[in-house]
Amino acid sequence: MTDLHASDALLFVESQHQVVNGELQRLRKKEREHAATTATCTQARDATWVMLASILVPSAEAPLLDAVARRLHLPTLASAPAQELFIKRKAYLEQVLAGVDADPRWSRHEALLNACDIHTTEATESLRPLQTSLAQFGNDAAFMELLAVGYGTDGYGTKWWRSSYYRHWKNADEVMERWSATMNAPTFARLRELYEQQRDAAATLQASVRELTQEKQTLQSLVARRNETVQALAALPVWWLETLRVLVIEHLRSLSDADRFALLAGTDATSEAAVLAAKKVSALEAKVRYLEQAREHWIDGPLAELQRTAAKLAKGEAKFRRKNARASFQSDEIRAKYGVHTGKWNDRWHRYDSSCHAIVVFDRYDLYDPYADLLWWDLMARESDERLRGNFLEEVELRDQQLADRDGTAHLLDAGRDQDLVLGDAS
Repeated sequence: MTDLHASDALLFVESQHQVVNGELQRLRKKEREHAATTATCTQARDATWVMLASILVPSAEAPLLDAVARRLHLPTLASAPAQELFIKRKAYLEQVLAGVDADPRWSRHEALLNACDIHTTEATESLRPLQTSLAQFGNDAAFMELLAVGYGTDGYGTKWWRSSYYRHWKNADEVMERWSATMNAPTFARLRELYEQQRDAAATLQASVRELTQEKQTLQSLVARRNETVQALAALPVWWLETLRVLVIEHLRSLSDADRFALLAGTDATSEAAVLAAKKVSALEAKVRYLEQAREHWIDGPLAELQRTAAKLAKGEAKFRRKNARASFQSDEIRAKYGVHTGKWNDRWHRYDSSCHAIVVFDRYDLYDPYADLLWWDLMARESDERLRGNFLEEVELRDQQLADRDGTAHLLDAGRDQDLVLGDAS
């Protein structure tokens, strides 16, 4: 057993902190890349749902809607309620359009907008010299003080025996020297009056600009609402069809795979295309689900653990910086407390990369049998590397537990699970 001086212990802890920080950077980078991959899969999943709904509902013809409604057990898709949806939407839009057209401002909106621009320009041009003059007054500290104390008015209450009285008197003389000729003000009272006139005129013009700006925004909102309503009426058939497809997506999404495929099964071309699209969407749902759980297992977990380790090492660094450089510590204890075990990191990254690669590249959607005791993960692993274990996935864990309970091998499963958790650990 050897001793370490505080300075040597500090160097050791700092080196371990650098190792941890490097792994943290790697994890954070992978976290961003993983989020982008998951987002891509999510977009593909959503697009495939739309494709499936488009196969089933290529148009809004009444016979087709009735047939699909019966097939999917979705009465809200039948032609009668679907037509009612269309009629209600059309009536609402027409009511909005009629309300805009009845607004007296609509028939004159172009002239009103033009008038707003003209009056705003006029007010702004009139305001500019006033703002310049008022800014100059504002920079004259002596004038602003005299203004504040009411100098030159009946409200001025400073007594003649106070020093401030003579200071105000002197400052007033200097202010008049600066402003009298410029403002054509023979007395301070007149200068004050002219300043207040400018201030009040500027406030009036500023209020006018605000009102004109608000009026213009209101008119622009009126025009935008009418334009949007006209466009919505023109696109009403497209909106209707998309809305009907959303009904189909929401309904199918609420079903299990087995129930969904039972509704879609058939020998005609539409059924075959729908089943294939349903398999793809089921796979993409699984991909998104698997990627989220892979992130939790191999990124979120190690990140949290390494952040705790980094905080512990930072405290250790602070401790050894406070110690006398010649203070001694037992080497074995320092290494046991602050040493970072990196041996399993590469194995964790290998498991992560291999598993995520299997998830992302899989595209043999036709292999899926919703009635077989087979998970999407089984197909993904089979197509990539059958040695891959999916016990980071909840459904694989559940399936394995159920099989183990049935076969009486739960104790073996627990041992295997413990081993895999060690291998997936960040430490």
